[in-house]
Amino acid sequence: MGEVRDEVSWNSMIVGYGQHREGAKALALYEEMVRMGFNVDMFTLASVLTAFTCVDDLLGGLQFHAKLIKTGFHQNPHVGSGLIDLYSKCGHRMHDCRKVLEEIPGSDLVLWNTMISGYSQNEKFSGETLECFRQMQRVGYHPDDCSFVCVISSCFNLASPSQGKQIHALAIKSEIPSNRISVNNALVAMYSKCGNLQDARLLFERMPEHNDVSLNSMIAAYAQHGMGTESLLLFERMLETDIVPTSITFISVLTACAHTGKVEEGQRYFDMMKEKFKIEPEAEHYSCMIDLLGRAGKLSEAERIIQRRPVSSGAISWSALLGACRTHGNIELAEKAANQLLLLDPSNAAPYVMLANIYSCAARWEDVARVRKLMRDRGLRKKPACSWVEVNKRVHVFVAEDSSHPWIKSIHEYLKEMSKKMKQAGYVPDVRWALVKDDEVEQEEKEKRLAHHSEKLAVAFGLLSTKDGEPILVVKNLRICGDCHSAIKFISSIAQRQITVRDAHRFHCFKEGQCSCGDYW
Repeated sequence: MGEVRDEVSWNSMIVGYGQHREGAKALALYEEMVRMGFNVDMFTLASVLTAFTCVDDLLGGLQFHAKLIKTGFHQNPHVGSGLIDLYSKCGHRMHDCRKVLEEIPGSDLVLWNTMISGYSQNEKFSGETLECFRQMQRVGYHPDDCSFVCVISSCFNLASPSQGKQIHALAIKSEIPSNRISVNNALVAMYSKCGNLQDARLLFERMPEHNDVSLNSMIAAYAQHGMGTESLLLFERMLETDIVPTSITFISVLTACAHTGKVEEGQRYFDMMKEKFKIEPEAEHYSCMIDLLGRAGKLSEAERIIQRRPVSSGAISWSALLGACRTHGNIELAEKAANQLLLLDPSNAAPYVMLANIYSCAARWEDVARVRKLMRDRGLRKKPACSWVEVNKRVHVFVAEDSSHPWIKSIHEYLKEMSKKMKQAGYVPDVRWALVKDDEVEQEEKEKRLAHHSEKLAVAFGLLSTKDGEPILVVKNLRICGDCHSAIKFISSIAQRQITVRDAHRFHCFKEGQCSCGDYW
């Protein structure tokens, strides 16, 4: 730049650092610029806010916000977008984001998109994302590619197929001058995560062009729906194109191998990632390999991966190993994995719950009582299981032993009659999943508790309130229980329905007495 550094050059450097997420450098340069008496413009201020966001410095951002209020820049839409981005990413302070939006008299599309994006980054605000999107339209702005991508992601967080289809219809009618491929990619992911793999595949095949995100989305869709062979075939097709696999691609590929027991293929792809594509494995890749080996019963090999990792193993790796121990009943290794998880996060109730369930299945009731007492003493509570199903554009939520739903009496009667038909067809309730001692509760009471699990209640309501032959989608916040998995296979055959259950790990598509997971889960 020579000897002269004017305001333009200083501002340009700060903006450049901000755009490249070099937060610390941008802040240092801004402080030097202010000391030298240069004037700053709205682009510089917005970049400084981006810098605070990059370094996750909420306190510094709050102090800077106070300066903006004194100078009046807080009412500038460009600066306002930076403030909303700061508050949404540093602490999910969406009430502060809303205040910023309301204080700006001349909002623009970028400002609204930042607000919608802020809501969409936290799953619990998915409903607010949709409402903000509609509010933006009501005040006269037409959504662009950014608006659609954010709101579509919230539709699959809500597991609301009807909302997703409405947004898809609006996207078709809207003029999206650029980046249409991002909207299509989001739609593929949305249909897949709402249990509609057929429409996801149809949309993918009709897309005029694909990029790495398109292929990643479809590879992940096949993997999550238990179609490992299709997932790997698409990956092999990707290798024949000029689209280079990314770190995310290999997470989906390894997940596909884990869900279908393809141990040798998984090891080969893991080695390919490192050797051919020079991608350094991250925690998620190691977790996939631990899951792959653990599901296949190779628990010692899975543990060795944790021990040999070049960096210390985090919770994600030990969680994968603990899950495998539950599947194969390895109590000794389960205790080790649970203890490691508790060292990493003593306030997490999940390891206690999983360990108690493992003890319960092994009828080690004293250990069950000990673990539950530890939870009580430490003020920890089990995350309640809940399942939900959308019927006529309304989401109905159920918890175990639910008595609040207006249809609950009809649901219980339906399940009672269905249970008789299931037993005639060969169903035997797996009372181990009732998680109570044999001498404490009678067999009939155990079966009743199993019948009132949240996923069974949601399935029954879905069947009662929809037309014959109509497929239903149930979403559960935790892993589906073993008895429910067995029972829903029988229900799908007797009711002649396709029933899809999306749990915390994958999709289970039940049809004609079979599950898409092939009972490998």
